[in-house]
Amino acid sequence: MGHGHPRRKGPRSRTSEADALTATASDVFDVVLCDLGLPDTDGYTVSRTVRARPHGTRPRLIAVSGFSQGTDRSLSRAAGFDAHLAVPLPLTDLLEFLESPE
Repeated sequence: MGHGHPRRKGPRSRTSEADALTATASDVFDVVLCDLGLPDTDGYTVSRTVRARPHGTRPRLIAVSGFSQGTDRSLSRAAGFDAHLAVPLPLTDLLEFLESPE
């Protein structure tokens, strides 16, 4: 993914919109899992902000939420998420998405 070679920095966690946006602005991520119910905003705002950035790589954005009806999934797509996975998040669902073509 990315520039023709894998990056192996490992997972990192952020718990607020500000921290997540700072991290995604200053580093390159292949995948971002984002809860839609963040303490200081919603995940839709994070997705729209990341997608609006003009720079290089485009991470795969995955919305994670307990709200997973058709309208919830449509809102996620409209905000720029590549996938919407329900919690509790089965590892098989995440792996299936990650193994699918971009």
